[in-house]
Amino acid sequence: MNRQTKRAIVLGGSVAGLWTARVLADHFDEVLLLERDSLPDGPEERSGVPQSRQ
Repeated sequence: MNRQTKRAIVLGGSVAGLWTARVLADHFDEVLLLERDSLPDGPEERSGVPQSRQ
């Protein structure tokens, strides 16, 4: 029997995106998390994220 790999894509590495990816991992063979910002070396504000300006 030819089994196809079930894949999911999550857009955004926010807390919601990370949580969504975690939940989907229970139901899919592969989960790809895409984040437009590069990861910093340390804590810093992220462009496009309003809560980072508080």
